[in-house]
Amino acid sequence: MKLRVGTLVSFGVVAVMVMALVGCSSSDSGAAPAAPAAAAPAQAGSSSGYVPAAPAQPAAAAAAAAAAAPSAEVETAKKVSAKPKQTVAKTVTEFEGGKRGGVMKINTQKWFQRWDMTTRSHWSSTQGLNRHYSGVLQFSPRDGLTVTPDLAKEWTLTDDLMGSTFVFNEGVKWHDGEDFSVDDVIYTINRWQNPPEGVAQPRVAGLLLVDSMEKVGDNTLKITHTKPTSRILPAMADAWHIIHPEHVLSETGGVLSSGEQVIGTGPFKVDSFSEGNNIVSVANPDYFQDAPDGSPFPYLDGITGIAFANNDLSAAALATGQIDYYTSLTPSKSFPIKNKRPSIIITRWDSPGFQGISMNTTKAPFDDLELRKAFACGLNTHAIAELSSTPGVVPMEFRQISFFGTADPNFENVAGLKCVDPAQREANEAESMAIFKAKGLTEVEFDSDNPDDPIATIVQQQMKELGVDVKIVTSEVTSAREKAYAGDTTLFFFGQAVASKSPVEIINQVYRPGAGFELYQATPPAKWSELLDQLDMATLGSEEEKALTAQMDTIMWEEWMPKVPVRRPDEFQVKQDYVRNIDAIATAKFIQSRFVDAWLDR
Repeated sequence: MKLRVGTLVSFGVVAVMVMALVGCSSSDSGAAPAAPAAAAPAQAGSSSGYVPAAPAQPAAAAAAAAAAAPSAEVETAKKVSAKPKQTVAKTVTEFEGGKRGGVMKINTQKWFQRWDMTTRSHWSSTQGLNRHYSGVLQFSPRDGLTVTPDLAKEWTLTDDLMGSTFVFNEGVKWHDGEDFSVDDVIYTINRWQNPPEGVAQPRVAGLLLVDSMEKVGDNTLKITHTKPTSRILPAMADAWHIIHPEHVLSETGGVLSSGEQVIGTGPFKVDSFSEGNNIVSVANPDYFQDAPDGSPFPYLDGITGIAFANNDLSAAALATGQIDYYTSLTPSKSFPIKNKRPSIIITRWDSPGFQGISMNTTKAPFDDLELRKAFACGLNTHAIAELSSTPGVVPMEFRQISFFGTADPNFENVAGLKCVDPAQREANEAESMAIFKAKGLTEVEFDSDNPDDPIATIVQQQMKELGVDVKIVTSEVTSAREKAYAGDTTLFFFGQAVASKSPVEIINQVYRPGAGFELYQATPPAKWSELLDQLDMATLGSEEEKALTAQMDTIMWEEWMPKVPVRRPDEFQVKQDYVRNIDAIATAKFIQSRFVDAWLDR
């Protein structure tokens, strides 16, 4: 593969145009308190293209209590082994029209720092690199929930859910011309579970369900599971779980460290790159999926992904037409763009995930369950969400959450939970203050990677009212995270987006023993682990999933308190009006990163 290394001229031009953009502040996505008021969002059906989410309706306290309490339905779920319906393979080519040609320019947000996207948990890694790869399976780019074929064209689960079989497409080639093999899948999954020294695999948890693998013939893989589960399918469809070429990585000891090594089987292949700036990709003429017109996908001739240092630069690039698409821009930056470029389309989308505070339970004070509960319930998370949201955007872009974030099947009941309900705020604060005083908690450290950390500052202000002095300890971003991973922090704010709208995805990343963001939490109660075994067998989106997670959530509030659930944002897709077939679906950051059937109508 021939690579040209260079820098895009347009990237440098953007910087001088930033000051021309009216109404933008300097705050970045996800972390800042309320930004200056943005232009008011247009209502549905207006010329702005803004599609508002339905406002969240607070659930009545009685209804929430009923949902949280073990019901007859849950009691039944505890006794009956979950059994998913037979999986039916669904074609990935769900779009019936399209226009070939053109190069789409996308914003990949901050540079992802590593060429191996599996070692970097930030979503910008998928935006920059995922289009070059394939997985065993994938989620539908139309709904974000349906598991569809990718390298594997069909699959089955055993009756006892202890095994699965995947049949792979034949004739698939890597971008360097070598033949793809089932051996590459075995190598990649083994690498996830047993990474080379110094190689992090922060999103491995779903693949921990793989116990053993057996190649059958030339194109079939049989997997034995570690437990009865149907969740092996979403684990294989996770956008992070890309398949690497064994013949490339085996020569480097399993380490991928340069752009030349970005060799996949995906719809696009690397043409040139400038580290820290951009990757230019061209269509893979040998891609193994055909479009409705009988020729291989993709429709586009190529994609140029450019990394921008901040949202001001991103907004300027969109406003001046230098960028065609960005999956997630804050509303304070999005809506002012329309003053410059009315043809911009802004669509709100649900971003499943979790943002909360880890409490190190291996040392005082949070080795004490009562103090963990007091700290969590003493915080006013509604105020945190409100202060974080952009004025004028209704409903607020940040939402209060429980332990399963915005992937919670019982999300409609979160507003009525005791520690979340604004009506119980005064009582919660008084109870927490009394516990802090009785146990002598007067100060605690909060580690941060930001000297002006808004979350840490708000927590500091709220806890001061309850008699606790929160001391903010600031470190450089990498050092702060490494401290958290090493257990050297007491409190640490973190966020985790997930690859499908499933509570199991949150569990796999945050709570399951061995998860990448476990961060020295307490051991889960035995009852919770038993319910997790049942949840692993439940069908995604089923009533059984809803009942099981309701009971698990109650245990987490009352008997475990592994983290402090704080907030999670809705996000805003921004694109030029000629960009087609990139839906603003849940988990768009991950699923809408291969652009297999995207096209340009111009």
